[in-house]
Amino acid sequence: MEELLDWLCHQNSSVRVFSQFCEKALAVRATEPQHAAMARLLANLAGNFAEAYYGEPLTLDVANRALARLAEIVARAVRANSAGPPQQMELLNEIGRIELN
Repeated sequence: MEELLDWLCHQNSSVRVFSQFCEKALAVRATEPQHAAMARLLANLAGNFAEAYYGEPLTLDVANRALARLAEIVARAVRANSAGPPQQMELLNEIGRIELN
């Protein structure tokens, strides 16, 4: 998960970045089974955003806000790795309810 966050923090805002993040999160799901649920939810979050703007205009302001929000959520996911199961479940449920757009 830390590598995913590091990659994300070095990206510019574009629909392509959200699509690539989705792919990378699904790869984490496969290689880090202990983070499978979190990786799936993060992939869905980014993928839904990318699909919503695929072929549509995406303003820099909207893209920057979404990228910052996603980075903040991934950072929280990284921190949750050292938290107990109740805090991890709380974050999973929160991510399951939010949208980036």
